[in-house]
Amino acid sequence: MTTGSGSGGTSTAKSEIIDLENPNMKCKDWASYPMNVNGATGQVIGNYAFICGGYSSGSHRSNCYKIGPESAVALPNLSNARDDASSGVFNNALFVTGGDRTGGYLLNATEYISEDKQQNGVSMPVKVEHHCVIQVNLNEILVTGGNGANQRDTY
Repeated sequence: MTTGSGSGGTSTAKSEIIDLENPNMKCKDWASYPMNVNGATGQVIGNYAFICGGYSSGSHRSNCYKIGPESAVALPNLSNARDDASSGVFNNALFVTGGDRTGGYLLNATEYISEDKQQNGVSMPVKVEHHCVIQVNLNEILVTGGNGANQRDTY
């Protein structure tokens, strides 16, 4: 599933499903994101995409949505509005890491977003944006690269 930036860095609300096993297959698009946004983060949890944050209309966003084939439903907001974060999945919750907020202030904050609550997580050892989160297993993620940290470090 893709959603967010369009060509040339423009924002978009369109959600698109791509079949990676059969690139010739045309999948039915899911519901659109409720606002034009870029720099959001998300993961698939169950049969839905949980997507949070991003940058839209001149400000960082704290909004989170659960997107499915027919609708986009609001979830609890992030405690830190942010874009350029990265995320994994723990206990059926989106685990959002880092990112930046207004003024180019980088974050080391983490938080969980589930269908019914927001919960602050642990602080990462570095403030970082544009990083990569790799889901190792159900209980572990790897955080690597990005701006703000030594790009050779992995946590």
